[in-house]
Amino acid sequence: MNSRRFTFAVGDIHGCLEQLEALLASIESVVAGGRVVFLGDLVDRGPDSRGVVERIMGGPRRASWEWT
Repeated sequence: MNSRRFTFAVGDIHGCLEQLEALLASIESVVAGGRVVFLGDLVDRGPDSRGVVERIMGGPRRASWEWT
């Protein structure tokens, strides 16, 4: 069994919820669990800054993931 845990760094999201959801789905399709670290600006410029904040505050949908 592979016990390695992967960490993914996600940079500036800038209020783009649709793209964030696509990125998270892509990450989850690569490995079953790990850590996602959000870096940079979550809000600003994009069409759905509130949605981005709410999504990240809601946390991962699977227990095998950790968000920082």
